[in-house]
Amino acid sequence: MGKVFDKFRVILKEQKLETFFRSSCFGLYLDIPENNNARFQMTMVYGLLKRRILYEDEEKKDEIWINYCGMPICFGIKEFAIITGLRCHHAVQPLPIVKPKNTTNKRKKVEGKEKIADDDDLVDIVGKSYKSTNLLKDLESKTLSSKHKESLCLVWFVHAILWAKDTNQIIPASLLKLSRDREEFNNYPWGHESYNLTVKYLLQKLTPKTINLYGFPWSFMAWAFEAIPHLRQQVKDYSEMVSYPRILRWLSAKNNIKVNAVDLFTPPDDAASLLLCRFYLI
Repeated sequence: MGKVFDKFRVILKEQKLETFFRSSCFGLYLDIPENNNARFQMTMVYGLLKRRILYEDEEKKDEIWINYCGMPICFGIKEFAIITGLRCHHAVQPLPIVKPKNTTNKRKKVEGKEKIADDDDLVDIVGKSYKSTNLLKDLESKTLSSKHKESLCLVWFVHAILWAKDTNQIIPASLLKLSRDREEFNNYPWGHESYNLTVKYLLQKLTPKTINLYGFPWSFMAWAFEAIPHLRQQVKDYSEMVSYPRILRWLSAKNNIKVNAVDLFTPPDDAASLLLCRFYLI
């Protein structure tokens, strides 16, 4: 998931937060090999998106349907759940609406030397214009308590990986607030919101200069490898023995530079072998 995730892992180790994060609902993602140098297969994904089928059917409008060599295949929320291992049911309650106070003085404390107490409100501490770049710096702060840092590492994963957008996007105060309740945070359906954001951008009109796919587009790439074995020639050294979540198979893969991307969309003689009818049964 890129160098930013590698940096995050280093900070977790340095701050002795690795055990805590591994025990969270996102802990399985630490099983990704370190410094794996995986690459997002933008050419392949772009080629698939150019083959989208647009349905007016209400049940299919929030799914990605691809016409691959004459055969329709679906990337829906069930596929997303199997690929990512995230909770994808509807939230019983939406994230709470929180309005940060004017907290200039507390923000200065984070950047200073004075220790901040566990019971200080995290939303008030970080301020109104809090971004992922600020968060990574604060994880290394000597003034924040370990409890605050535990909350921040959970928030970072949601905001920077599952809800990935521009790095200048402000982190919602509601996300910071929920992170204080560990049980509620771990039981929240982060996959549902991540899927909706991912599909929203996958369904947008493509242009020749399309380079950003927000949300969690790595899940779509991993699904493509799972559902269409013919595409797997694009990579090598993937972890075939990993069974759950499936995305971990492909976040350790290396590019196979011998493969021409155009060939991925040229069916072999046995076209029926291109797809796995129900990829989640393999």
